[in-house]
Amino acid sequence: MRSYNSSKIFIILILTVSLLILFTMPTVKNVLNVFPTHFSETNYPEEIDFNLERTITINTYYCSPEYFIIDMAEPMNVVQNNRQIQTVYSINYSQDVYKSTRYGHNWIEWVVDAPSIGEYNISIEYAISTKAAIWEIDSKISGDVSDISIEFKDQYLHDEWVIQIDDPSIIDLSYEIVGDETNTYIILENIYNWVKDNIEYSTESNEPQNAVESVNTLRGDCDDQSILFCSLARAAGIPAWLQLGVMYSDMSDAWGGHAWIQAYVPFKGGGGKVVTIDIVNNEFMEWNPNRFIEYTSDGNAEHLRDYYYIYNGTKALIWESYNTISYDESGCISQHLIFEIKIIPDDMLLTLPRIRVP
Repeated sequence: MRSYNSSKIFIILILTVSLLILFTMPTVKNVLNVFPTHFSETNYPEEIDFNLERTITINTYYCSPEYFIIDMAEPMNVVQNNRQIQTVYSINYSQDVYKSTRYGHNWIEWVVDAPSIGEYNISIEYAISTKAAIWEIDSKISGDVSDISIEFKDQYLHDEWVIQIDDPSIIDLSYEIVGDETNTYIILENIYNWVKDNIEYSTESNEPQNAVESVNTLRGDCDDQSILFCSLARAAGIPAWLQLGVMYSDMSDAWGGHAWIQAYVPFKGGGGKVVTIDIVNNEFMEWNPNRFIEYTSDGNAEHLRDYYYIYNGTKALIWESYNTISYDESGCISQHLIFEIKIIPDDMLLTLPRIRVP
């Protein structure tokens, strides 16, 4: 018996090695459009402490603005499901800024009147700590759509700027994906898989696409895919909304703007949880702390649009850059062992800089 088991293990090892060799052959990789097959476990640092410098540059060499204003959301402490997942220790600005609170969130304004021709910079240094989360939820634990509280439904089950749920094409597609399913977990999982399988990652547009545009083109970046997911989930009766911020990609060693999803899952026995879904990073009900949250949608279309358009003034050349001062990981949180045949290109993680001119 022991010899028989050893033979089985040896055969499995041979098959695994053969697959690894096969999928690393260029011709096979080109045909399948995948990276080498490998066994991996979903491992995240339990906590990340980082200091990050972000620089926004306004170039007025090719225009003569009378003024300009950078108006942007400021990261805050975030508590989710009674657990603090983001702690902001300090934020320092290289220029004088005006601070205010709008609809329960902190905002800053950097105002320059009558700028001369040249370059203007504001540097922002963040000291932030974020904590990982993995939700052990499945269809047996999840309640039905009818179990979702009226408060969540009132807040999110409607159109919200580029999130569209009343368009016939979104309604029809949502039903095509979901059918008569009522289990919240299964519905979210089906929509997640459909978007992953059918929407090609693309950063062709610097503007967030509405849901109908993403369905028509079957292309979109992290914002676009998250917007489409929210639209399809809401059309199925599940509150889902955008969470936005800045994320670090260890593949490209770069920070950049990023968008992901939050949704509410009710439990059969009562109560429920707010979960995180990041489609383009293949994270379903997982929160990787390699990012910080700038803004969480409250369901108001004007508030969401306000986050995206941070520049006010005559059109100018605008860009941003990031510099990591420190980045310290501690602890480890793991998910079950999975078998992968995938890889994410460097540019698939981050959207283009979120500095857009209305």
